[in-house]
Amino acid sequence: GFALLTVLCLASSTDSCIDQEKSVLLQFLAGLSGDGGLSASWRNGTNCCTWEGITCNADMRIADILLASKALEGQISPSLGSLTGLLQLNLSHNSLSGELPLEGLVSSSSIVVLDVSFNHFSGALQELFIQSTIWPLQHTLRHRQLLHA
Repeated sequence: GFALLTVLCLASSTDSCIDQEKSVLLQFLAGLSGDGGLSASWRNGTNCCTWEGITCNADMRIADILLASKALEGQISPSLGSLTGLLQLNLSHNSLSGELPLEGLVSSSSIVVLDVSFNHFSGALQELFIQSTIWPLQHTLRHRQLLHA
């Protein structure tokens, strides 16, 4: 009886996303002035691997944030760069604004696909292309597709 209970407790604890990563996603959500309805599935008491637009890997780390065309408004939280397993970040075709948090996102060596095209970002973007030559970022951020505020 006790061994079965222990196994069930261990299974349930590893069957959910990492609390620190959930906090990062909730920070991102809190920074949006328009969440496009994400708050309906992005709730603190639930497994963030089941949230809309979120995919986790086998270790229950967030691997993909795919939120293109979700009517998101506001700024991107630099804390997204702390998601060490993040491979894809697609926030294209939204109404995100402000400066792109290059410090956090570009320094994250795990990101392979970063698509933030068709938003309203301001500031210099050349740094992204200079820094991205040292790691395998696919250039899906195109100057001509950015709408400058």
